[in-house]
Amino acid sequence: MTNALNIEHLKKEFGANKKIPAEYEKEILTALSYYPELKDVKIKFRIAHHAKMPYCTKPSLLSYFRSKKNRTYVITLLDKAPEPEKEALFSNLTEDMRISVIGHELAHVYQFNECNRKELIKKVASFMVHRARRRIERGADLLAIKHGLGEGLLKHARFIRSIPGYVKKRPNINEEYLKPAEISYFIKHPDKISHVW
Repeated sequence: MTNALNIEHLKKEFGANKKIPAEYEKEILTALSYYPELKDVKIKFRIAHHAKMPYCTKPSLLSYFRSKKNRTYVITLLDKAPEPEKEALFSNLTEDMRISVIGHELAHVYQFNECNRKELIKKVASFMVHRARRRIERGADLLAIKHGLGEGLLKHARFIRSIPGYVKKRPNINEEYLKPAEISYFIKHPDKISHVW
């Protein structure tokens, strides 16, 4: 009963302008509670059968032409994949890992929402360039840690690296995201977190 009441409270407080799949409502609302600055931002969480990544974030197509207050962001959670990605699917993560993964994706919403229209197009286009993508992804990890989601992020970072064949197939995991040792460092030294773009 307390749990249901808590979810209702979170929904009332952080669920406005959000489209959330029922099966992950608790984790998504909990993650949103760590980002009160995104309370009024329109975000659609969707489950997909086909996607390039197990979880990703992007502005909706019309959002490239709209002001910040009228944008919508889409966070996609893949629900089917062959091995080794299958093990990394959102449905196979623990609750605290799910919350932190959503926290990382919400960090991207934060990054995008800080941009004006030209900057938004440039930032999304920069995902095609390794150096820029590395800066953005590591920045999202840092922002999630700064928002108090470091422990779950650390568990997730260790978990995906333990999946046989995952890093070999996706070497960008070690190149573009914080490694477990780095996450541990910033959890202990949050004052060292500066630029998160």
